[in-house]
Amino acid sequence: MSAALDPRYPHARQYLREVQGDSMNARGINPGDYAHIVDFGDTGANINTGMVVEVTRTRMGGQLREITLKEAEVGPGGVVLWPRSTNPRWKDPVPLEADDGSDVEVQITGILLSVIRRF
Repeated sequence: MSAALDPRYPHARQYLREVQGDSMNARGINPGDYAHIVDFGDTGANINTGMVVEVTRTRMGGQLREITLKEAEVGPGGVVLWPRSTNPRWKDPVPLEADDGSDVEVQITGILLSVIRRF
């Protein structure tokens, strides 16, 4: 869905995605909310610890695609993407680079600008 432009990124593509799932509910991002996202590639921004980012994970040469929100943590080993959930199912981080030889590709594709709660 299209979104009203955030003036911090006037030339960047911005859009809304409906949140499904509870992997970020500890940060107040709940199913049914709308996430206002700015395209990461259009921003020229650097990822910083604490940012909530849109992550796209693909498998099978891009045939399977999952889009999720995660909190970034930048450290000496690079960027780690964390769920922030009260659900114990979502406790493991999502690594940006798979070291198991799989064909999984993980990319940061957007930065969360705001969350719109639907009542």
